Amino acid sequence: MLIQIDDGDENSLESLRNTTGAKDYKELFNNALTMLSWAVEQRRAGREIGSINETEKSYRVLQMNILDRAVAN
Repeated sequence: MLIQIDDGDENSLESLRNTTGAKDYKELFNNALTMLSWAVEQRRAGREIGSINETEKSYRVLQMNILDRAVAN
């Protein structure tokens, strides 16, 4: 399988790979797909995906069109 990305995204992917310590792009993409699959399952089960700040007692809900489409299908 060949995956094409825009030139500007190459730098973002390399930065993310370095930040996470992923040994290669395969590891990075496998983890990204695992997380997306989990998020789709959660949203289809009626749950929201979010980030919690326990110190400030606040949260932010993740907004992604791909998750909205997964719920609609």
